[in-house]
Amino acid sequence: MKQSHIVSIAACAALILGSITSSAFAADKQKKNKVESKAQTARGNTDPNIKTPELPANDPSQADAKKPEAKRGACRVTVDSYRNLYIKIFVDGDYKGVVSPLATDYTYAISGPTRLYARADFTDGSYSFWGPETFYCEDGGSYTWTLR
Repeated sequence: MKQSHIVSIAACAALILGSITSSAFAADKQKKNKVESKAQTARGNTDPNIKTPELPANDPSQADAKKPEAKRGACRVTVDSYRNLYIKIFVDGDYKGVVSPLATDYTYAISGPTRLYARADFTDGSYSFWGPETFYCEDGGSYTWTLR
């Protein structure tokens, strides 16, 4: 009889420990999918974090080109701005769009190691920037970047 109580207590302890461990793992994974950055200020034209500063011009000969088959998946990147600025978003150095002041928007990144960078340009030639932030973009996953 004592042995069955010990087995029952051990089973309950294992269940509770497993529950706590899986909750901690889930919280840790969720924490890694969210990051917050604070603005820094700089001045000048050269920014090593930007490969493509704006959307490229369209090539008229490619207007009817077919979409290639996807070789890699993608994840959704949500950008949450708490700044009263128009902020350009770059994924792996390429321009992806603008987040409006005090707004939330999103883009997509190809799965794998991904680098995010954001920049708000000012009329006096200075700019504020966030990042670069690097994370692993899981296929079908999501990532939230908060800009403060």
